[in-house]
Amino acid sequence: MKRKSRWFLETRGTPFDNAVAARTSVSNRIDSATYCPHSSARTRRTPGRILQIFATTPHPHEALVAERRAGRIPDSIVPLAPGAQMRDVLRDLPLCEGLNSSNCSHNALFCIVSFLRPEVRHKYIPSVGRRERSGAAAMDGDSIPRMETTNPHQRSAIAEFRALHESGCFILPNPWDTGTARVLQQLGFRALATTSAGFAYTRGRPDDTEAVPLAEMLAHCAEIAAATPLPVNADFQNGYADDPEGVAENVSRCIATGVAGLSVEDATGDEAAPLYELGLAIERVRAARAAIDASGIPVVLTARCEAWLVGDPDAERVAIDRLIAFADAGADCLYAPGACTADQVAAIVRAVAPKPVNVLMSAPSPDLPFSRLADLGVRRVSVGSALARVAWGGFIRAARKLADGSFDGLADGFPYGELNAMLRRKD
Repeated sequence: MKRKSRWFLETRGTPFDNAVAARTSVSNRIDSATYCPHSSARTRRTPGRILQIFATTPHPHEALVAERRAGRIPDSIVPLAPGAQMRDVLRDLPLCEGLNSSNCSHNALFCIVSFLRPEVRHKYIPSVGRRERSGAAAMDGDSIPRMETTNPHQRSAIAEFRALHESGCFILPNPWDTGTARVLQQLGFRALATTSAGFAYTRGRPDDTEAVPLAEMLAHCAEIAAATPLPVNADFQNGYADDPEGVAENVSRCIATGVAGLSVEDATGDEAAPLYELGLAIERVRAARAAIDASGIPVVLTARCEAWLVGDPDAERVAIDRLIAFADAGADCLYAPGACTADQVAAIVRAVAPKPVNVLMSAPSPDLPFSRLADLGVRRVSVGSALARVAWGGFIRAARKLADGSFDGLADGFPYGELNAMLRRKD
């Protein structure tokens, strides 16, 4: 089983009572706390995620911008309202529930908003009423801060993507680079989805979160989202974290790439325990939902159950039970790759109705043509890595013939002039 991510509490700029810090180890979610003043060297500690609560500073917005530009804090950290007390912030953080922090009375100006309980966020978000020119989060009155992205089409793409899920059925093809995304747009598709496998193959790596780091995946999502105005759903695997807090943090980062939706799956990558325990799996979906709501950018959240793909002996029952729970936890769309019969698909659609269902079709199926899937009530059909593997299949077959001294395999290449013409188009 993968080891859970470790969390550390760090304050900067003022002394912090270590006794209070020790009491933040609620449910073993925070492992230690350190005081790291700007004037001294950082305390050596075991590598892990850091929950940073910034103490009083003369220019909170300027400090926030500087810290963001330096890459030291994520966009999910925003200035807190004047007078906000650190003890109150700690009490209201879900991962610090039950904390007795009577000795912690310093003013706190920054906090990770996505971790705050929804009902208390308004107490800490200041009424700034303007957008930061630097790209910092905007705050209007007591509203949740909205993240900024560099994709001008994101809002309209999200609206279109949500509309596609309301009725009918659509195909969601999976490009693996800018060129394939643009060609799929020109062929008339109305939305796209990334493929973790297809992208990994372009890097000469297997489809694995450890083989493709988070930073590379985020850059890829941003590239595909910027390639066309179409909605893009990010294949975000397990959220690149085991714990709900890590999922929330990474979902916030994924939203900022400009995508219109993202999927989070319940596979651990551990053969001994291939699916996250049900309670943890549900909390991970809730964390993703909370991060989306906190961002103010309503991307479509798809929750996946990988029961079939990991070979669960009772895959249909496990998948349906989990998808129902994921829907209740806030998922907008449900997806169990591996469901391959009409009865299985129909059972999933009925179980989570009226929420939309995604079905994976990675190979031809005479029993499940697109029209049949639509009749069963499926809202969207994706193909995963299938298009990428079709391209790889053509390449490998032609290359094998070439290795044998034959040029026959080159006859199937798409015409050079037509491909150039397609990629010259700006629409």
